[in-house]
Amino acid sequence: MAEELTVKQMGKDDIPVIVGLAEELHAEVEKEWPECPPFNPGLLEEQVFLCMHIRVLYAFGLFDGEDCVGCLVFTIYPCFGIGCMLGKEALWYVQPKYRSGGLALLKAFELFAAEKGAMQLEIGHFPMVNGDRMAKLYNDLGYKLHQLRYLKKA
Repeated sequence: MAEELTVKQMGKDDIPVIVGLAEELHAEVEKEWPECPPFNPGLLEEQVFLCMHIRVLYAFGLFDGEDCVGCLVFTIYPCFGIGCMLGKEALWYVQPKYRSGGLALLKAFELFAAEKGAMQLEIGHFPMVNGDRMAKLYNDLGYKLHQLRYLKKA
């Protein structure tokens, strides 16, 4: 039987774990969206390190014992043109077997961002991966749809 899942803040030493989980997310997304840009683990590692170093990027991990089975990575920064602080999810992935525990990561993000002065929180998802289910969950948790974005190759 699995141990109780716990949430812990992650730091620069945990970047390889974050990159590994991001790679798992990318593989899931790629199944539903074959045109997805290729994943670059080295670039992600560098970006996460630099943003953690200047304290604009934070992460929480979901742990089953010593094993990290999910993470939520986010930024906190001033919302352009408005002035309030914004907590914005950049990566939220939990391995399928542990998804029922994933809301603990969201709660940790919400509390931490509020403690850092965030007045607004933003989360998102890939619509082609559990899109309807995630939209309903976010709505049930009090998040409101505020923007749609579209992507095309340059």
